[in-house]
Amino acid sequence: MLSPKIGCERKIWIIAFLFVLVFLVGITPAMAQGEYRDEPGVEGDKPLKFLSITLKGSGTNVNGASGIPTNPEFKLEFSKNVVNMLIWENNRQCFSLSAKGGGGIPLTVTKIDDTVDASQRHYIFIKPKQALQTGTTYILKISPQLKAKNGNTLGETTGGKGITISFKTEGEAPLPAKADSSQKPKEQNSDIKVSTPKPEEGKNQAVQPDDTSERSEDEEKNSGAGDVTEELNEQDTAETAAPTQNDNNDDATEDQQTSAENRLSGGTIIGIIVVVLILGWVLIEFWWKRKKGV
Repeated sequence: MLSPKIGCERKIWIIAFLFVLVFLVGITPAMAQGEYRDEPGVEGDKPLKFLSITLKGSGTNVNGASGIPTNPEFKLEFSKNVVNMLIWENNRQCFSLSAKGGGGIPLTVTKIDDTVDASQRHYIFIKPKQALQTGTTYILKISPQLKAKNGNTLGETTGGKGITISFKTEGEAPLPAKADSSQKPKEQNSDIKVSTPKPEEGKNQAVQPDDTSERSEDEEKNSGAGDVTEELNEQDTAETAAPTQNDNNDDATEDQQTSAENRLSGGTIIGIIVVVLILGWVLIEFWWKRKKGV
């Protein structure tokens, strides 16, 4: 039969083992939900969000901006890993660039592999294969089919619509080719004689009116109306881009706050467990000394 002293020591070791077990069980989910949940190769449950688009090198914001260089390279940031080899072939085809009211511009889409530099797994780089026109508004679209390594798609956070980015290049817009309205058609000869029965002397010949000048004036009015419409469209594009930029900034802020909350949650859990262990140890020591004194 074991002595009371050996029995008490065994109980202390059992209680200490239980506390360590509780600590290990508690710290594992805390680490998974906190700062380690987005490590390379670990799938998380966060949705895929578009955070920002800037000029590579300068960091200038692009969405809704003007004065963008005609030979730009864009850096797009997302909230999750979008460059992994398992999803890259799909993602590199999810971008399109076109001039407003014009044709598409071919793009070069690149990335830094997450096996080379894991810190770059959230970034995609885009560069037009040809120089852009000066003073022209362009639209860059990101497909809702863009996918993160964890399987989530961009459409899940954009209502299935993807992302539309608008910007205007630096310089003046090229002048459209217009017909020279100053060169009017030659006036018809109003003195052409018409073969008619002999008119009575003293009466004037009927002359056909010339409406060429009236048609030229109408063409100039229509051309001026077209220019005004084009200016109004550019203003609408700038107004539309501003809310989009604000929404993207809100998404980036929200994602940063979520990350901070996750880290805080993990640290809080760890702190609680440490406090519980310390209190447990103090109680055990107090109980043991009291019993020994008895």
